[in-house]
Amino acid sequence: MSEDAPAVKKIKIEDVVGARTASANENTVGNMAKKRKVALYLAYLGVGYQGMQRNPGAKSIEDELEKAICAAGGISESNAGDFSKVSWARAARTDKGVSAVGQVVSFKMIVEPPGIIDRINENLPETIRVFGYTRVTNGFHSKNHCDRRRYEYVLPVKAFDKRWGLPREDRLDVNADPNANAPEPADSRVPPPPTQPSDTCFEFDESVRQRLNRVLSHYVGTRNFHNFTVRVSPTDESAKRYILSFEASAPFEVMGEKFVSLVVLGQSFMLHQIRKMVGMALAVMRDVAPETVYEDAFS
Repeated sequence: MSEDAPAVKKIKIEDVVGARTASANENTVGNMAKKRKVALYLAYLGVGYQGMQRNPGAKSIEDELEKAICAAGGISESNAGDFSKVSWARAARTDKGVSAVGQVVSFKMIVEPPGIIDRINENLPETIRVFGYTRVTNGFHSKNHCDRRRYEYVLPVKAFDKRWGLPREDRLDVNADPNANAPEPADSRVPPPPTQPSDTCFEFDESVRQRLNRVLSHYVGTRNFHNFTVRVSPTDESAKRYILSFEASAPFEVMGEKFVSLVVLGQSFMLHQIRKMVGMALAVMRDVAPETVYEDAFS
């Protein structure tokens, strides 16, 4: 070898292996931090929460969910607190106290290492549970790609008994036919009916269910629901909503109490819309409002 030739540096085999190992570790860390667009499935009890959507100063489901995902490593510290950084979207908003069994949230989540769902649930209260996730395309949006939403209201059968909730002097006698007019008492000294009448004289039979389903059918189709929400003008196009179906179930019993389930399926709903729809249907069923009230409500 000539004196002008560059010196050859000896490299130990341990150095080569160590460098390759370090490079592999760096790549692994990089892959673990890679965000993937997912659709996350969850359920929750809404009692004690101001609703699903995050609002300043309010206790929301989204706040609890994001904190748990961050603690599980699904959202990095640099992206925490800013939904726009992870393209966060919810399929539906639920109002104060409303629960859900099939809510969907789409966002970009760090899915590795395995076990992300278990880690999220470990950091959630018992009233909120995540079931799993599905990988979706970057363009997926859980709200915009949801073409229908299903809500269920469960009411006690006695809510349809016209005697319940009335002042004492306006109630029917507990032994009288709840569908008949109450006669004038012959003696003013006769004691008034009990504060809460017995439900033995009221039966939610098939004829009552058919009438209720007829009342609920007024909501089906495209209607202007400006009277069933707040701060929406009747001329606002957003007031028009499409309801696919609204039906009542047969009575069922839970812990000795009879209930009826009202299930509504629609494309989308406005703030307080469903509870106001149920309230109006109850008013008609209890003869507080005539069934023709819907002609004015939708105008």
